[in-house]
Amino acid sequence: MRRQAIALAFVAGSVDTFSFLTLSGLFAAHVTGNFVILAATLVLGHPAGVWSKVLAVPMFAVGVCCASLLADALRQRRHTIWRPLFSAELILLIAALIISLTLGPFPDADRPTALLLAVLLILAMSTQSATGLLATPNEPPSVVMTTNVTRLFVNVSALLVRNSADKTEQQKTRAATLRLAEQCTAFLIGCAVGASGHLFLGPWVLAIPAAAIAVLLVSFNAP
Repeated sequence: MRRQAIALAFVAGSVDTFSFLTLSGLFAAHVTGNFVILAATLVLGHPAGVWSKVLAVPMFAVGVCCASLLADALRQRRHTIWRPLFSAELILLIAALIISLTLGPFPDADRPTALLLAVLLILAMSTQSATGLLATPNEPPSVVMTTNVTRLFVNVSALLVRNSADKTEQQKTRAATLRLAEQCTAFLIGCAVGASGHLFLGPWVLAIPAAAIAVLLVSFNAP
C-alpha cells in the first residue's frame, strides 16, 4: 500500500497544479484553497473563474457521495472497492485530457467548456480522496497535505523529546513520520511535474497522472 499511497499523492499534486494554472486558480483537490480564491476574487473585483470556485465545493461533495455509495454497493456484494473507484478516477482523468486537447485553451474559466473540465477534475480528485478514506482510513490522505504536514511536524517534535515515549512507541512514530514525509514529498514532486508539464507539454500533462492511475490499476493486488 505504501507505493500506491505515494503514487496517489503524486497524482493529486500534478492534477491540482494543472487545474490551478489552466482554470484561473481553481484547486481541483484542495477545497480550502477554493474558498480563499473565491473570497479574494469577489472582494478584489476580478471575477475571472468565479463560477468554477462556486461549483468546486458542491461538486467535490457530489464526487465523495457517489464514491461512497458505490463503495457501499460493492461491499454489500463482497467486492473490493479499489479497482472500480480507481477505474472511475481514470475515466474522469481521460475525459478531462480529451476536453483539454480538443477544446482548450481556457482563457475564460467560466465558459461552459472550462466548467466541464473543472467538474471532471474535481470529481476525479474527490473520488480519490473518498477512496483513500473509505479503504484505508488510518493512512495519510493523498489529496490534502495540510493535515499531513501538521502530523509530520507533531511527530518530529515528539521524536525530539526522546523521553516522551518508550522504544516501541518511538519506532511507530518514526515509521509514521517517514510515511508522512513520503506523502508530502510525492505531492510536491507532482506539483513540480504539473507546473513544468503545463509549460512544456500543455494539456498533455494530464496524461501523466492518468498513466499513474492506470499503472495502479494493473499492479494493485490488495483486497
